[in-house]
Parts: sequence; structure tokens; C-alpha cells
Amino acid sequence: TSVGASGRALLVAIAACAPTLTSLNLDDAGFTDEPWPAMGQLLSLRLRHLSLASTLLGDAGALLFAEALAEKRPPLVSICVRACGITSTGLKPLLDSCTRLDSLDILDLLGNPLGDDGARIVAAAMRGDPMRGLGSVRSVNLCDCGITITGMQDVKVALCDVERNDGDAQIPKLNTIEFAQNPACTHDDWPGIVSEVGAHRPGLRLVWMATGTDAESGSAPPVR
Repeated sequence: TSVGASGRALLVAIAACAPTLTSLNLDDAGFTDEPWPAMGQLLSLRLRHLSLASTLLGDAGALLFAEALAEKRPPLVSICVRACGITSTGLKPLLDSCTRLDSLDILDLLGNPLGDDGARIVAAAMRGDPMRGLGSVRSVNLCDCGITITGMQDVKVALCDVERNDGDAQIPKLNTIEFAQNPACTHDDWPGIVSEVGAHRPGLRLVWMATGTDAESGSAPPVR
């Protein structure tokens, strides 16, 4: 549903009129007035699930979103920002804020042009503070993000660096990375990466290939 130029007013109204709201889906809202400065008011709610897919959040919006997350620290369990035009520039502050949320289980970044620079940012977060890593995040969706084998090599190193990671201690809760529809998945070196990650992180589901009816729906069952 397109809400057009009323986007900012809508976010303010939701914050004011729905104080008990815990789940909000604004997918394909068609905002044209850059409502993201009102994100702080929206995140004052005790939201558990928030989806902003295809809202053209962009890097500027991602930064405002990240700042609001850091300030309000809502009890979000899932955040979906699919196809929002976020590049590595917007990913860095957003990922930093997301990994500081104690409640966040699912971060869905599908369809954003993150590229290899974005993959390096994810890898750097994995290899960062050994007590935080990706925080409470259990599942990250990086499907269709334009990541080549070069970017995936950085992610692999972060996942397989046993000395730094002390086994699974560095990324204690991460159990799923969705990676389908990236150029890396068709590279000759991809099977070796999958095998190496599986050997070092047997508890991690690296989801990368759709088969059968799943291929038609675009979902991707786990393959290690």
C-alpha cells in the first residue's frame, strides 16, 4: 500500500496511537517524504517484529534507523530491511546497532546491494569484540546481495578462524547464514568454501541452494 508523502506523519501517528503495538509491517509502503527522522518515535514502542522491506530506506535512512535503534534499544526479535537500497555505507552503522540489541534473533538483508564491501563488514563484526560478535543474532539473510567469491572468502575466514573464535565462542548464537542468489555460489571455489565452513562450524547452517519446489518459490533449504 502506498502512503506517499504522509509517511512521516504515519510513523508519528502509529507511535502516538498504538502504544501496545508489538509487530509492524510497512513493506512496499511507497514512502516519498523520507519519513525516517520519525523512526525514533516509532522505536519508542515495544516492537518485537519490524519489517521495512522495499521501502527505499537507503543509506541515509539506514543511518537514522541505526541511531534510533542505539538510542531506544527496542526489544526487537526480527528486523527485515529487504530490498531497501542499503549499500555497505549504510550497513556498517545498522549492523553495529543491531548487534547491540540483546533480543534480536533475525536480521534480514536480502536484496540489498551490499557487495563484497558489505561482506567484509559482516566478517569484521564476526571477528570483532569476542564477547559480542554478532550479538544475539541467530540468523542473517544475505541472499541476492551481490557478494562475489572474494567477499565470501572474508566471511569464511571469520567463520573458520578457530584461534580467534575459540571454537564457537566468538559468534556464540549465530546458527544460520542464508546466502543464495549471490555470484559467489556459482564460482568454482564455492564447494570448497562450503566444505571448509562445515568442517570448522558444524553447527552452522549455510543456506545457499534452492532445489525442487523450493527453487520455484525462491526459498533455500539448508545445504552444507
